[in-house]
Amino acid sequence: MMKQLMLAAALVTAPLAASAATFSGAFYDVGGYNSCCSGPFTGTPLVDSATDAVNFLIGVPTPSAIFQSTGISYRVPGPNTITSLGNFLGSDQSSLMNFTGGTSATTSMLGSVMVFSGTIRLIAGVNNFDIISDDGFVLVIDGFEEGRVEGLRPPTNTNIQYDAGATARNATFNLIYFEGSSSQ
Repeated sequence: MMKQLMLAAALVTAPLAASAATFSGAFYDVGGYNSCCSGPFTGTPLVDSATDAVNFLIGVPTPSAIFQSTGISYRVPGPNTITSLGNFLGSDQSSLMNFTGGTSATTSMLGSVMVFSGTIRLIAGVNNFDIISDDGFVLVIDGFEEGRVEGLRPPTNTNIQYDAGATARNATFNLIYFEGSSSQ
């Protein structure tokens, strides 16, 4: 069985402006293999956990591609679908640029790490981050890890509550997501 790719972060926060929030996106093609099925994926899996993803990012300063993400809501329709980077990003595909190492919109999502970063407006009190992902992630707010899913998993919802204190404020936001190179 192949994987369904999904990443969506529903941010229960106020946008910084009247327009929709836009985040910077960085895609890292870490390669790897597909352990269950025939296909072009060969080699050693480099990222199959959130810890692997964070460690990979320490040693790799240049992304394979960058893009602008309008809202971090990527849902691939249909079960058991493996898709390319461009198809995964949907309408955000048009912002893809600065390709390195042979990466293109047709690059497979298997064996990849993505980092979404920007500034968000937190409401006073508890903010809910509802993250649906097929594989794991690390949520970082103002430089502190606030939530993590470590390993491979099918599309699953994780709710993280973050108390911003008594006053609404802007905060730095980073979401590190990995798509494992092997099927679970």
